[in-house]
Amino acid sequence: MNEQEKKLKDSETALVSLQTSKEYLEKQLVEVETNLKELLQQDPDLGRQIMSMAAVHYVTLLVTGLEPNSLFTFDIVVI
Repeated sequence: MNEQEKKLKDSETALVSLQTSKEYLEKQLVEVETNLKELLQQDPDLGRQIMSMAAVHYVTLLVTGLEPNSLFTFDIVVI
């Protein structure tokens, strides 16, 4: 096996591992979202507290000139 074939095999192995990790993290994300929704339904005041903290965080980002990272934003609907 030459060096290029070894690199190709190593890359394919890494891709499979990354895909497995991605699938695991996606499942974890769904579970966390579900748990958060259930928690917020049980305690609507907690949702309001989170919203106020998120608003303060957003204003802080605006004041400091930093861009909000969409990776960490989510919508909370309080019923």
